[in-house]
Amino acid sequence: MDDILWIFNDAAADPAQVVQSHLIEANSKAERVWNDANKSFSLRKIECGRIVRGVLGMNPVPESATQKAVPSSIGEGLSGIFDRYYRENIYLIGRTTEEAYEVQGRYGEEVVELLGTAGAEYESRAVTRVQTVYGVSSMPLLSLGAEGVLPSG
Repeated sequence: MDDILWIFNDAAADPAQVVQSHLIEANSKAERVWNDANKSFSLRKIECGRIVRGVLGMNPVPESATQKAVPSSIGEGLSGIFDRYYRENIYLIGRTTEEAYEVQGRYGEEVVELLGTAGAEYESRAVTRVQTVYGVSSMPLLSLGAEGVLPSG
C-alpha cells in the first residue's frame, strides 16, 4: 500500500532517467556489500540501506500532495505483468535472494515502462519502489488485480 501511495499522487517528480541513473550507481555499490559472505545479514542490510538511502528519498511525497487512483488504463497491464513474473513465483515476494532480485528487476522494468504511459511522474517514482534495490525486500505492486493470487485467510 505504501508503494501505491508513493507512486500515485500529483506531486512533481525528477525525470525517471535521473532517478534510474542514481539507482544504478547506488545498486552497483550496494550489490558488492550485499554479496559479501564475510558480513552478517544484518550488517549487510544496514550498509546497503546507508548506500541507497539518498536514492530512495528522491521524489518525496509532500503532505500537500493529492492521492490519485491507479489509472484504469493500466490496471489490466499491471495484472498481466504480475502474472508473468509472480504467479508461479509467489515465494519470491518479500525475499532478498539473488533470484528474487532478478525477477523483481525484470518485473520492475516492465511496470516502470507501463507507468510511463500513464504519466512521467508515476514512472519516475516507480523506479525506486518496484525495481531492484539491494538490501530492500523484493515486493511487487499488489492490488485488487492480483486478487486470488495469494492465499486468503
